[in-house]
Amino acid sequence: MSMHQCRNCLFLFGIFWLYGMAWGQKPASGAAQNYPVKLHVPFKNAGLIVTDLIGGRIDATLGAFITVQAQAVAGRLRILGIAREARAPNYPQFPTLGETGVPGFASGGCFGAIGPAGMPKDVIALLNREMNAALKAPGVREKGAILGLDLHTESPEFFSKTIRDDFDKWGKLARDVNFKPQ
Repeated sequence: MSMHQCRNCLFLFGIFWLYGMAWGQKPASGAAQNYPVKLHVPFKNAGLIVTDLIGGRIDATLGAFITVQAQAVAGRLRILGIAREARAPNYPQFPTLGETGVPGFASGGCFGAIGPAGMPKDVIALLNREMNAALKAPGVREKGAILGLDLHTESPEFFSKTIRDDFDKWGKLARDVNFKPQ
């Protein structure tokens, strides 16, 4: 079946296959049961998916808010739900997935700086201090919020724990659904 022949399908690309596995594992109550997940879709980037969504060639996708934000605000796309525990402060018009019938589906990405193994601790501390200062500069937090980003200034240890926790969470999900790398 080609993507153009599939109605009521959820199309995924890149890293979002894992979100799709989580979506597909949700209980039968809620919207997830209505969308069979198609994991192998020939999209090279999010822009192509947005184009096909606007053009009506596909019905839905899971992806980063930042890739659809401008089109959704302009009314060309409808956000069915965002994968957050609470509505985004700058975009209260968009419901969470929990509000739309998929309780417990909250997942967000994160951005951070990672260096080579063995990087000296004084270099890590310096980089962390300077990056945190840049995030606290006037206007930066507001610009991030416009893009739907929550900017946090944390320690390297906090970020390391976040990566470990996400690895454990998504690794368990991959094992639970018997995902096999291809």
